[in-house]
Amino acid sequence: MTDHLYGIELDYRSELAVRHGDTSAAAMPIGHLLPVRAQFAGAAGAAYATRPLAHPLADLHRLLGDHGAAADAYLLAERVARAWNAPHHAAAARRASANLAADGLRRRNFALGRCAAPAQETSTGNDEGKENALLATLNL
Repeated sequence: MTDHLYGIELDYRSELAVRHGDTSAAAMPIGHLLPVRAQFAGAAGAAYATRPLAHPLADLHRLLGDHGAAADAYLLAERVARAWNAPHHAAAARRASANLAADGLRRRNFALGRCAAPAQETSTGNDEGKENALLATLNL
């Protein structure tokens, strides 16, 4: 049986798994978070709330390498935060989403054997020029 502390416990367990990089512990909370992902942790009791539960869900997906699910969950976390008038949580979800995108670009460049330095010529219209311009914007 769950109570108003259930979401907070899930948030804390998720954060511990992510901070320790424990992929086996990260897999457990995902199934429990999915049904409540559009809620704020602890909001049912209104005494204490942490953040939208979609945010720790996204962090777990990111740790486990499911970047598509992580991106979707960060977007949902931002929407939930805006609905609850919590701009600091919405900003945290946007930052996490941007970091996820930046990590993906870094991995892609390393896999392709490219340096993440900005290109000299970015107005050529080709994909490599656009990618290098984006990397320069992200200071990678």
